[in-house]
Amino acid sequence: MATVKRRRVATGIYELERGVYELVVSRGRSPDGRYRQRTERFRGSLGDAKRARARLTTAVDDDPRSAVDPDAAMSFRELLDLHIERMAAHGHSPRTLEDYGVHIRVHLDPALGHIPLDQLRTLDLDRLYDRLTTERGLRPATVRKIHNTARGALRQAVRWGLVSKNVAVDASPPTIRRTEIQVPSPAEVNKLLAEADEPFATLLRLAVATGMRRGELCALRWADVNLDQAVVRIRAGLVMAHGRVHEKPTKSDRVRVLSLGSSTVDALRAHRDRAEGAARRVGSDLKDGAFVFASSRPGSTEAYRPDTVTKNFERLRRQIGLDHFRFHSLRHFHATQLIAGGIDVRTVAGRLGHSSPAVTLGVYSAFLPARDRDAADAIDHILDG
Repeated sequence: MATVKRRRVATGIYELERGVYELVVSRGRSPDGRYRQRTERFRGSLGDAKRARARLTTAVDDDPRSAVDPDAAMSFRELLDLHIERMAAHGHSPRTLEDYGVHIRVHLDPALGHIPLDQLRTLDLDRLYDRLTTERGLRPATVRKIHNTARGALRQAVRWGLVSKNVAVDASPPTIRRTEIQVPSPAEVNKLLAEADEPFATLLRLAVATGMRRGELCALRWADVNLDQAVVRIRAGLVMAHGRVHEKPTKSDRVRVLSLGSSTVDALRAHRDRAEGAARRVGSDLKDGAFVFASSRPGSTEAYRPDTVTKNFERLRRQIGLDHFRFHSLRHFHATQLIAGGIDVRTVAGRLGHSSPAVTLGVYSAFLPARDRDAADAIDHILDG
């Protein structure tokens, strides 16, 4: 009898033949230490298979008989595998999964993966963080991310009843020193826009005018741009993971609607005219679902890749001698100019897509104008009638 060859196409999903998949969900270890898993076959598309596996994972989690045995001798490595598998099943961003996978594969697993969960100590984590900082020379922010991966997995272990305490809570990763935000001047931004070629110049202008993130600009579709109402809807972002482009919800999981200035609308109208002309030249029409900033290949309907945006920006800034700021600095420019112009922090937070004005204040508090004297004069004016 011929052996069915499985090809892994996603976390816990194996393709047996075209349109036929095996879904695998881990159930931890049995009391005698053997792995347990639940498998099902599924027919359909890969997207439907991913959704079916997410439902299967939920069913396994909700079934008391499927609970991971707290008496099993699970290692930290096994917990990390289970944790990232669960994250994938519950729809976490491919970029997040890729980053967590690197943290586990390169740092956590080699150093601590062999340790049984009930024997893992806060000291073990602190020693690892110290080595990563002093011997490997990793930045504090990177070590913090590794710590957050371990802490999240151990938090889930407490919920599963595998351990009674999350030892990562008391660990001491290095402190991140907040660096001063580098914000370009208006003259530098205008020089950047003047020297850029189309359509990159329009992308840069929209970044400056809205504060949109790089991935949000790449994910923008014409259906989300209403030039008559002068608004743009930000629904998603593009991220790079495993060398591929993935579309994901916005960072705050909210759709935000931003108003556009008249000159920015004019720039977008001209950009749309060029896009429509390019579509006609290849015998097509510009669809509402088309990306606003498509790949530069003739007739391409693929989105501008985030890494391509960065490369083009770095090339441009070198050409004009502005090496001291990054693409993300355009977002800082948008925020600080609004704050300096007296726009309230809640409105600035909304345009940036921050979860709350407190996040905006934490990042941009140094740029808030001193208004204490104005406040005192305003109160006196009321009291003096």
